[in-house]
Amino acid sequence: MQEIIENFRPVLVQIATPYSMGGTGFFLQEYQLIVTNEHLVHDNREVIIEAESIPRQMATVVYWDEYFDIALLRLQTPYELPILNFCTESEPQVGDQVLAMGHPFGLRFSSTIGNLSNSRRKKEDFYYYQHDAALNPGNSGGPLID
Repeated sequence: MQEIIENFRPVLVQIATPYSMGGTGFFLQEYQLIVTNEHLVHDNREVIIEAESIPRQMATVVYWDEYFDIALLRLQTPYELPILNFCTESEPQVGDQVLAMGHPFGLRFSSTIGNLSNSRRKKEDFYYYQHDAALNPGNSGGPLID
């Protein structure tokens, strides 16, 4: 797990707004975008971001979808950070170990380990993965890694 944490930690972004301590996002090198939750940036055109590899700065909210609770942020300057690989070949299985990473309570970095409790649940238009990795306010927007 330590190797996974070290690979993902540089791309983990802390987000703050005038209304809250914010939450978490992660940087996608290929697109030069930060992925996070819409509820973190709601009603903001810009937010403050910071990461281990990115100095504190303003990021522009370039896309948001309240229904799916997703938002994309763009930085003014391009960055060369590790590339995240998304697995699309197979679905995670019940019992697989997962790692949640984020910036809970406005603090710097936290990771928790858990297990996938159910491989895929559907409610309305959404698919969910049920897991038991501990999450706290501020973890929103952070990755869940298998």
